Amino acid sequence: MLEALRLITPATGFLRIPNTFLTTSDWRHAEGINKGDDLILDVATASRDPAVFPDPDNINLDRPQELYLPFIDGLHGALTRPIIVAGLVTQLRIFARMEGLRKGPGTQETLRREVQEGTVSFLSEAKDEWVPLPVSKYRIDT
Repeated sequence: MLEALRLITPATGFLRIPNTFLTTSDWRHAEGINKGDDLILDVATASRDPAVFPDPDNINLDRPQELYLPFIDGLHGALTRPIIVAGLVTQLRIFARMEGLRKGPGTQETLRREVQEGTVSFLSEAKDEWVPLPVSKYRIDT
């Protein structure tokens, strides 16, 4: 479940405004961040960083759990992680038991997405606009 959330990140960016001067460094380059600057943590891009997630576009169930960014947001992340994961697992179990669930009509193309300023958008089924949620390719026969 965590790998799915990493690949299709629902929380794409976090805004932070520091209350003091900060310095960040990757041991090659240091950058100063002034008090009051707007900072956006682009979780969608960071979740596919090959330096942190080798082979980032593939599912690997053995990755360390502390790497999953949608849940690093302090107390909020610590409280919501078990609730979100349990809800998604329950949803998948329900879908697995649905006898009428099958692929929708039409071609099953690659899901097209773009990330701009920490926001993920998906190409609509008509391919004429970017929308906030992916288009469903499944339907339930009743």
